[in-house]
Amino acid sequence: MNNNTELYEYLGIDYLLIPEKYREIVYESHQMKIVNCKELLLKLEAAIKDVYDRYSKADETGITRTSKKDKRCIQILLESRRYVMNKMFTESESSFHQFRTINSTLLDLSKKLDKKILSLYQSWLDNEEEDWKNDCQVEGVIIAEGWKEMEYDETGSDYNTMLSIIEETTDKNLLEIGFSGDPNKKTDAFYQLSWNAKGGRLFSLGGSHPYGDFTMCAAFDHLFFDSLYSHQDILRIEMFWADATITHQRIVTPQGEYL
Repeated sequence: MNNNTELYEYLGIDYLLIPEKYREIVYESHQMKIVNCKELLLKLEAAIKDVYDRYSKADETGITRTSKKDKRCIQILLESRRYVMNKMFTESESSFHQFRTINSTLLDLSKKLDKKILSLYQSWLDNEEEDWKNDCQVEGVIIAEGWKEMEYDETGSDYNTMLSIIEETTDKNLLEIGFSGDPNKKTDAFYQLSWNAKGGRLFSLGGSHPYGDFTMCAAFDHLFFDSLYSHQDILRIEMFWADATITHQRIVTPQGEYL
C-alpha cells in the first residue's frame, strides 16, 4: 500500500489538494509513532506558511476557485500540525487547572448566551410590530479570538503565525445555538433548545487522570477535540466572546398576502 492510498483513506479525494511535495509529511503525521515530532512539526509549519502565502495572493486577486482549494489544503495541514503538537503535549497540574478554568468560563458564557437569546425572543413576542410579527430568527454563537504572544517553547512552533492562520482560515465558532420562532408556539415548550450547555463527556474520557476530572461543556468539547487548535494553542487563546442576534422576518405570498 503506497502513501497516496493511505492518504486517500485518511482524507478521501481531498488528499489531491495537498501539493505532492508535502504529502509525505502529512502521511508521517498520521502515523502512531513519529520518529522526530519537532522536526516534522517545523516541516508542517513551513508547508502551512507556503500554501497560506499562495492562498492570500489568490484571495486578494479574486481567484475564488484556487483560493478555496488552498484554504482546504491549509486546513488539512493544520489538522496534521494539531495531531503532532498534541503528541508533544505533556499535561501538568497547571495546564489541567487552566483547561478546567477555560471550561468553566465557556460553560458560564454558554448559559448567559442561552438566557440572552431567550430574552431577545421574549422581547420580540412582547414588542414586535404587528406587520412583522409572523416569524423571527434568533441565533447565538461563541467564538475564540486572539492569542497571547509568547516566546518559543520546546516544540519550536511559530505560535503567533499559526494562530493567525487558524483564525483566518477556519471556523472560529465553538458553539452555535438558535431557533426560528413565531407567536403561536408555546413559549415554555419552545425554550427547550436542542443542545446541552453542560455537554456530557469527561475530560479524562474514561481514563485515569492524576489531577482530577471535569465534565466538558459543549463549547470546550468542540474547542479541545474538533477545532484546529492544539492543546498548546488553546492555552494561548486570549478571549472568548458570545454574539446574540435576532432577525425580524416578514413573510408574504407572491400576491403580497401576509403569512
